[in-house]
Amino acid sequence: MRQIASFLIAGAAFFNVIGGEMQDFSRAKAEHEAALTRHQQLREENHKLKKQIQVLNESARIVRADAAAVPPGVENSPAAPRVIYQGTPESSGDAAIKPGIEFVRLADGNAVRATATGGSGSVIFTRVIAVPEGSRLRCSMEMKGEQIGKKEKTHVTGSRFCATFDLAGKRYWKGVRPANGTFDWDRSSFEFDVPLGVTRVMICAGLSEQTTGSLLMRNLRVETIR
Repeated sequence: MRQIASFLIAGAAFFNVIGGEMQDFSRAKAEHEAALTRHQQLREENHKLKKQIQVLNESARIVRADAAAVPPGVENSPAAPRVIYQGTPESSGDAAIKPGIEFVRLADGNAVRATATGGSGSVIFTRVIAVPEGSRLRCSMEMKGEQIGKKEKTHVTGSRFCATFDLAGKRYWKGVRPANGTFDWDRSSFEFDVPLGVTRVMICAGLSEQTTGSLLMRNLRVETIR
């Protein structure tokens, strides 16, 4: 009987030990699962925080046009508070020096005609304007084409209306697709973001190199839309 009692006591002690270890294992497992869940929650919160920071950084890049200084001589009337340039293109650059090229103001004074009869070079109006960095610009102009063609096969021929600026040693171009042939007055426009660090852009308009025919231009307008 004593042997049986000793055996039962030893068995009970053994199962108590096993039971305690099982409880410890279950507790450790639950704590591990809770830690994994919390880790996943932290990852999701961190991702949301990064997205919020990106939105804030993008918002900080926006420069309101009405808070920007308006350069001297630039139209900025109450009826058009966001206009930073408006006018008629004037002759410049190649228009004054290359043969076979003509750039004249029409009789009404509101439009100019760029003509290249020999395809000898480009007829380009250029104007550098001050712009608010971080803004978004819309450039628009009315154009009319008269028998615009090409003298030779080149990668760019036809009308030209674009903006260019330099940033970090590189030149960037934004503009509309060149047009050829004969077409009536039509307003063309393009939009682009002004990068931080860029405060001036050059507006170009006219005929590309190796292009013949005439391009009439009027009502050039540059405005901030954001």
